[in-house]
Amino acid sequence: MKKAIFTIVGVAASVRILFSIPSFIDVSRVYSIGDATGYELLAVNLLDHNVFSLSEDPPYEPDPLRTPLYPLLLSAFYSIFGRRPRIILVLQIFISTLTALMVYALGRKINPRVAFAGAVLCGLSPNLTFYSTMLLTEVLFTFLLITGIFMFIRLFDSHGLSRTVLSGFLFGLSSLTRPISLYFPLIMSVPLLWAFRGELRKGIYLVAVFLGVYLVSLSPWIVRNVKTHDRLIFTTAGELNIFHYHAAMVKSVLERIGVDDARRELGLEAIGKAEQLGINSSDEAQISLAWSSVALGYLKKSPLIYLRLHGLGFISSLLLPLPMNPLITYFAPSDGDFSLRRSVMQDAFSLLSRNKPIQAITLVWRERIEKIPLFALIVYMFGAVFQLGLLTGILFFFTTSPRRMKDLWILVLPILYFMLVPGPLAGPRFRAPVEPLLIIIATLGFWKKFGREQACKPSSVSRLGRDGDH
Repeated sequence: MKKAIFTIVGVAASVRILFSIPSFIDVSRVYSIGDATGYELLAVNLLDHNVFSLSEDPPYEPDPLRTPLYPLLLSAFYSIFGRRPRIILVLQIFISTLTALMVYALGRKINPRVAFAGAVLCGLSPNLTFYSTMLLTEVLFTFLLITGIFMFIRLFDSHGLSRTVLSGFLFGLSSLTRPISLYFPLIMSVPLLWAFRGELRKGIYLVAVFLGVYLVSLSPWIVRNVKTHDRLIFTTAGELNIFHYHAAMVKSVLERIGVDDARRELGLEAIGKAEQLGINSSDEAQISLAWSSVALGYLKKSPLIYLRLHGLGFISSLLLPLPMNPLITYFAPSDGDFSLRRSVMQDAFSLLSRNKPIQAITLVWRERIEKIPLFALIVYMFGAVFQLGLLTGILFFFTTSPRRMKDLWILVLPILYFMLVPGPLAGPRFRAPVEPLLIIIATLGFWKKFGREQACKPSSVSRLGRDGDH
């Protein structure tokens, strides 16, 4: 076991250090995805002005969009080491390597035969590795999510209070890192109750404690938002995404315009709506009500188009190996001119929804593939080979072990949740948190296809569907 752990750590850390070399040389590359600048600004304002704000100048207006855990982590390390993003890179390499070890632990609970292979593949994953090179939430969020799922599985070995509390707390921390997981514990509670259907009182008790701890962990931030923004909200991220991405893409298809043009027009509509509702359009926590009202109008008007875009988002999340825009920016020469057009993939989805595949392919080729630097192309091709192998393993699993689906709901549910919720916004970045789970399923598929059958003690997950029949 020690040899396996050393190998996993060696592979994961080495790959992440290799990918991070451009950022260690040129620290500006840690901002290759625009969100990174915002997270650091939040951290700096916390340190310098004691306010959670994205403002660069006074007055520092409190931000209702981001959740606090990752900026707090940045500010804590900046307070100790100074504003040195390279220190955060070292921390993220460490956390991402720990995630590979958690995959090993999770794999041993599911099927010990594939645990080592799954953890090594997690260490090699270019998509997971890429996000450790920038100031983004993905590394911390993935670690908290996988650790929370691991503790959740352990509830079925021992129904102790400590494991229930810890799993609820870990899921709470994950939502405080990225709000996309806000409703995920509710989804997981349903099959947990089903697993204890023969001992319903115990199941209700576990779910109550699990959700109670989860809500308690979120409550300080919710209370802060109520006091600061005079609204009962966790974040405005959901309203912004539905408005800025989902509705904009539907409008783009309906009116045959570019996604950025659709956003500008939606913005004007939202300002008009805010005036009708008597809402202050300069207050994001308030105008987000107008965003959601305008956005839902478009989604209700064209549900079939929305479903088609949702499906395209899921497919892109499953198939695309890496996000091309940030990859080009990250590996571009420092003295080169690599200005890139925004919203290319979203415009491509819009064209596909209008039955214009040639135009969509031409757009992606002209605005992305033609501009990709050589080393970025090599990394992308490595990612494509890795993704092909991953999808092949998943296909092997579903074709050789279809009955095992009921035993692996604890892996399938998070995958479906985190890859379907983003809708048209989805892509490799939204696959990253559940990529370790996809890797475990893929390694199970390869083992079932090519491995030799051996007697093995049933795993925790294989007993989930039967615990309630005691």
